[in-house]
Amino acid sequence: MPFNKVERLPPRDRDVIFLAVCFFWLKYYRRSSQQPGFEPTLPEPYPSDPPFLQILKAAFDLKRQQDADSEGDAVGGAAGLITNHPLRPKLVGVLTDTEVRGVCSSLDAIFENQEFCAWCESWSYYDDTDPQEFALSVATEMLWLCGGQARLPWFQGIFLYKVRRQVVESVVAHRASEIGGLRGLLTAGETN
Repeated sequence: MPFNKVERLPPRDRDVIFLAVCFFWLKYYRRSSQQPGFEPTLPEPYPSDPPFLQILKAAFDLKRQQDADSEGDAVGGAAGLITNHPLRPKLVGVLTDTEVRGVCSSLDAIFENQEFCAWCESWSYYDDTDPQEFALSVATEMLWLCGGQARLPWFQGIFLYKVRRQVVESVVAHRASEIGGLRGLLTAGETN
């Protein structure tokens, strides 16, 4: 979708797409492993489990600790930060606070399910990526998977990742032009 067609999207749809990118950007920084002093604890093995199962359970538990939200409520933390942000009317002005929380909840639920599936295949959405790339790629994928829940059914109909990604990037670029850039909008220090 070329940039000039973004204006044709309903304002609510643009807000949801931009919210998704912000949510995943914040989620990336709220991970326990990003916090100073983070040290995972090894789980106690069950003596009745065979060794391969003990290793598998330990690996899942360590990964879960690493990627868990540092305060235990990524949805509440991100939704609160976004709804209380001084630029909120320009960021997601069409969405109500309840809608912001609902969209964040839907995105988080589908992401956590997909992340668990990724762990089962020995990879993670967090692997080898920076916060910006994580936010853009994960928002693109999760909006596609939960487009109906986020009331973006048309987004689910875009089967090519490249096209979905162009839509997301175009919305972010458009929103950045509306608010005068994204630099300093949300910094890692503001996520707590």
